[in-house]
Formats: sequence, structure tokens, C-alpha cells
Amino acid sequence: MEQKLKFRGGWGIAFIPVAIFLFFCVLYFIVFKAFEMYALAMGGFVALMIGAIFVQKGNYERYWHSVYEGVREAVPIAVLLFIIGMFSELIKATNISGGFVWIARLLDVDGGFFTAFTFLAVCIIATATGSSIGSLFTCFPIFYPAGVLLGCDPAFLAGAIVSGAIFG
Repeated sequence: MEQKLKFRGGWGIAFIPVAIFLFFCVLYFIVFKAFEMYALAMGGFVALMIGAIFVQKGNYERYWHSVYEGVREAVPIAVLLFIIGMFSELIKATNISGGFVWIARLLDVDGGFFTAFTFLAVCIIATATGSSIGSLFTCFPIFYPAGVLLGCDPAFLAGAIVSGAIFG
């Protein structure tokens, strides 16, 4: 049986890189409204480097081997994200978000209903694609601006998009 990776300060410290990556996700997606994969990748890199600081002595090789194994498994996902990135840019260029605003105003949809609709739509998209990150990159540029224009609470709308993406 393989030994567990040990961190200084206990097992709770292992969540620091996850918290840092989540911070970068919120910062880029919600605060800066920048749906840039390079910036998000840099946030992940910073989180891994800070996580390495908290690894107990003698566990560094195991830590980086685990990172390598995760990256190796992610190569097919990278190809999928490449395709999803192209699709996302196409969606932004065609202003599908504006179409959702037009339809919602035509049907007199309020912000709360649009947030619920967004959650369900992102659940379906994430289930169909099988990629939560890909769904985030595809759905944030569509639903977030439209929802804000329709009066949705930005935090609830972002939560609906993230929850829907993870659901799938």
C-alpha cells in the first residue's frame, strides 16, 4: 500500500492549494470578468507551488509525482478544452448572451427565474459534455452577462453556473 502524502500542519493544510485555486477562479471569472484559460492555469500553477511549501520533508518527490500523474491524465482533457475554447470564442463573437437577454425580456422573465434556468441549462450542458471546467468556460460568457443585465444577483448567478457545471 502506498504511503499517504503528509503536509506540515496536518491534513487540513492540503486544502490550501484548492482554496488558492478557487480564489483565482473567483478573481478572474467574477471580479475581473476575464475568461482567460492562461490566467487560470497560472493560478493553478501558483496554488501548486504554494502547496509544495507545506509538504513535509521527504514527501516532495511523492507530491510532484502526484502532480505529474494528474497532468498525465489531463492530456485528453486538454484537447477537449482546446476545442471548447474555440467553441467559447465563437459563442462570444456571435453574442448569444444578447440573444438570451432579448428572449428573456420578450417572455418577461425576472432575475430569479433566469438564475434557475441557468442552473438547469448548465447542468444539461455539463452532463452532455462531461467536462465541468469546459462547461464553466462555455457557460460563463453566455449566461453571466445576460443574467446580470436581467437583474440576477451576481453571486447567486455565479453559484448557479458553478453548481450546474459540477453537477454534470
